[in-house]
Amino acid sequence: MHSHRRRPHRTPARRWQPLTDAEWDALLPFALVREGPGRPLRDARRRMDAIFWTAAAACPWREVPPRFGKADTVSRHFRRLCHAGLWERLLKALALPDAPSALLALEHWIVSACRRAARLRGLGLLGLAKRLGLLSALRAPSLY
Repeated sequence: MHSHRRRPHRTPARRWQPLTDAEWDALLPFALVREGPGRPLRDARRRMDAIFWTAAAACPWREVPPRFGKADTVSRHFRRLCHAGLWERLLKALALPDAPSALLALEHWIVSACRRAARLRGLGLLGLAKRLGLLSALRAPSLY
């Protein structure tokens, strides 16, 4: 497996705003857009907006604003994405030298979501973030 490493850094904070078309297009190859066999997910973009809103705000799922849909639906979708390995794929994509600028613009929200995903995926997810140089995914100050 070819591993990519960025120069270790902390991602600058980014205030939440809805995904732009370019950001959504950059995420789409990584995100699951089906709930089950043959059943398309109608509001995948809205759910990703909700996930990133929650990650950026560092708040519990129950505080998801109603405009994003039901909080339990959003949290269930987040768990499915976690178990499907979305956050690992996104971390690896961020570390690529030719990562799209629209994806790089989402780095703060992605690493914030990874901190939350580590509760489900384990510390290996945070270890991956550290190896890739995405130190913002780690809660503690790094040694770099």
